[in-house]
Amino acid sequence: MRDKNIYIESLHRNLPRLLSSFNMDASSPLAGVGDRLYWSWKIIDFPNGTFQSAVHGLAILTYLNKLPFGITQKSMLKKIDYIVWGIEKIISKNGSLDEALPNESSLCVSALVASDVLAAREILIKHLSKRQKTEWMMIIKPLIKFLMKQDEYHGLISNHLASASLAMYRWHKITKDKKAEMRGRMWLDRILQHQSSEGWFEEYGSADPGYQSWCITQLAQLHLLRPDLKLNKPLSRSLEFLTYAAHPDGSFGGNYGSRNTRFLLPGGLEIMKKNNKFASTLSKFAEIGVSEHKFVTLDSIDTGNLVPIFNDYAIAAYYNNKVKKETKPLRLPCQKKYFKTWFSKSGWLVESGKGFYTIINLKRGGAYVHFKNLKERYEDPGFVAKSDNGKLLTSFNSKALNIENLKLNGNKIEVNFKLSFTNYKYPTPIKFIILRILSLTAFKSLYVGNTIKKFLAGYLIKESKISNIEVERHFILGKNFKVKNKIHNQNKLKVLENNKNFSNMHMASQGYWQTSDDEN
Repeated sequence: MRDKNIYIESLHRNLPRLLSSFNMDASSPLAGVGDRLYWSWKIIDFPNGTFQSAVHGLAILTYLNKLPFGITQKSMLKKIDYIVWGIEKIISKNGSLDEALPNESSLCVSALVASDVLAAREILIKHLSKRQKTEWMMIIKPLIKFLMKQDEYHGLISNHLASASLAMYRWHKITKDKKAEMRGRMWLDRILQHQSSEGWFEEYGSADPGYQSWCITQLAQLHLLRPDLKLNKPLSRSLEFLTYAAHPDGSFGGNYGSRNTRFLLPGGLEIMKKNNKFASTLSKFAEIGVSEHKFVTLDSIDTGNLVPIFNDYAIAAYYNNKVKKETKPLRLPCQKKYFKTWFSKSGWLVESGKGFYTIINLKRGGAYVHFKNLKERYEDPGFVAKSDNGKLLTSFNSKALNIENLKLNGNKIEVNFKLSFTNYKYPTPIKFIILRILSLTAFKSLYVGNTIKKFLAGYLIKESKISNIEVERHFILGKNFKVKNKIHNQNKLKVLENNKNFSNMHMASQGYWQTSDDEN
């Protein structure tokens, strides 16, 4: 018999591969560690600490008494305790955890693990012995000390700062540590100060629907913990903006976002739906999308993002059960007729009409997605062409040169973009050797490590060589949407038409499968 809670169903499907990540050999010096590539395959030289965050989702399943396959509460509680103890075995001397490199000292992962262990402790408080409660706090304490001195400098990534803020406020709730509260407030203020007037929280300089939904989940939990912070209004503005990224075919987000993500995390939607009409609307949309894989779901996620998204679905499962009466949903923008909205900060032009829905990002090379009659989907990440010497050029990284003077009241837009050269960056043995030398030396200094991470973020995400070639893009709006391209200063470029999966940026969370990848 199917469980009516679709998030429980998804958690059950993915629980076996999550549990398989952890070393349950009590005699092993790495008992409780979750990175199989480190403790089992032994093909990497450091453990990714993100896996230890799984205690949050596992605690929710245990609390709800929704453990499948004959797993008992007693057995799961033992596993969770092992995982918490596993943190102590992989924590760095400076109190941090790593994700991508040895001695990386990741603020994001350290914050995520601290926050999720403290959440699990709260959920399981009646199941834990006095000794366990104290020991868990002692294990997390080095992470909190690390967060007191470390910050994030390689980009404004709101979902990371939200996790860090949540960790500090959770620590403060238990310990009454005023310094932790002040630290949490510092990161929260930074998020809110950079929230766009359009509603979105900043992710590497602009709006990204997938990571915005992740940020909403973290801030919604903080809203429950500390209603006095008055997060209801900024969350509502963010949720309203997010409704525009919901598509008529059930998909969500895409190449017009700053990080190319196509997942919609439901945890924050389920928390907020009781009192927020936008959250209620998106929660209904998310339930259908998850059940039919209309957007990227937990089932499509690789090991790098498995644990955080597993936890988010667990939060959604809990509030999907708990909230019986919710605010009446609205119609989504894609369900409305005859409107055109220009979000000048993000560069999104959104138009809806009878039988069509279009989003174009004019600060992202004219990347667009267009839907016609709910069945036909047209997608383009920006203009892409190949020179006679085989080099790829794209408008992907460019904003429209004439964006300040655009006339958007007609059914045609003419914009020019500078083309940049595409440089696919993949690991090589030499690059790995250099990174390992830096990891063993320079990364031991937080200041130097932060400087290198800032350089790497620019190199992998932002850097591109601009050419002197321009492309003039003519967008014909409406149901019969069309794009015509005219190249300036160069006649030897071959335009690449089949390019919907093209990406010119390093972003691990892009490119997961969804059903529209194999539809029209």
